[in-house]
Amino acid sequence: MEVEPSRMCELLVDLGDVEVLGVDDVEGEPLRVHVRCRAPRPVCEGCGGVLWSDGERLVELVDLLSYGKPRRLVWHKRMWRCPSGDCEVGCVSEQNAEIAPPREKLTSRAGRWATYQVGRRARLVTDIADEFAVVGIRSTMRCSVGVKHFLMPIPTGSQRPMRWV
Repeated sequence: MEVEPSRMCELLVDLGDVEVLGVDDVEGEPLRVHVRCRAPRPVCEGCGGVLWSDGERLVELVDLLSYGKPRRLVWHKRMWRCPSGDCEVGCVSEQNAEIAPPREKLTSRAGRWATYQVGRRARLVTDIADEFAVVGIRSTMRCSVGVKHFLMPIPTGSQRPMRWV
């Protein structure tokens, strides 16, 4: 049984090796959970040298509901810069497929769940967006759900059609 408060939060967030920095709970808004990866300092893929920290960028992702309340994951994504003037890499940002694929609006687990709901349960994308309490993401979800890397095949012989809006 875990008794250390920070570790208990990390277990509840369930994203692997991340540090929970804090939680924003503002009335009438989604719960915002702030996280940062615990990954070691990366090396440059161009020249093999050690990258320097170039700050961090906050990336807000739509996540699964938390106890019936909409939740956003605010990833404090670290930015890195190669100090070598000869290297073509320049700046890179932290990547973690367990949290979210690059440039997506949904966390990986929210994308998998939405894909399952649309693909196997024949729910409308707009219903999923409403459940996530998302405004202005329906067109993004239409592209992400079932088309890109979250594709989940419908079992052979299933009579349930996929319905897109």
